Amino acid sequence: MKLLGAILILTSGYLISRQMMKPSLHHFQLLKEGDNLFRILESEIRNQKTPLPELFQNISERAQTEWKAFFADFYKSMNGQEDFLFSAEFERLFTVHLSEYFSEEEESLFLQAGQNLFSPDLLFQKNNIARLSEHLNRMLIQQREDAEKQNRAYLALCLSASALIIIILI
Repeated sequence: MKLLGAILILTSGYLISRQMMKPSLHHFQLLKEGDNLFRILESEIRNQKTPLPELFQNISERAQTEWKAFFADFYKSMNGQEDFLFSAEFERLFTVHLSEYFSEEEESLFLQAGQNLFSPDLLFQKNNIARLSEHLNRMLIQQREDAEKQNRAYLALCLSASALIIIILI
């Protein structure tokens, strides 16, 4: 019976550590998906294959995180307003849906990329998206390393606390 209790306590310590890891994993997922969606968006705009409202609707259907609501609302805004100012609406919806998840630097990068999506200079647009992707890739690598270190620390802390509780109870 003591062995079963010890296993239960260790398992709960492990599950608590997993729960503590979720915010950093979610942030990592948002950055990665944002980078992918902006690449798709830039490519589609440059190739002019899809009308803009439909493009934003398609992007919202592809998204799996908070980006889904952002692009869905952007699609609704594009269809519902006659006086539509792209950059102002982009910034407003980004602030409403996503600003709480990103640092100021990350937010600034996404806002700048969004504002430059309709630049008449296609080379500038391509370079801007490439710069965003390059910067996000550096951030993703750094965040992955930091998250792995933090996750190992949480796991060690929770399992150590569980082991201590087992020792005290036995």
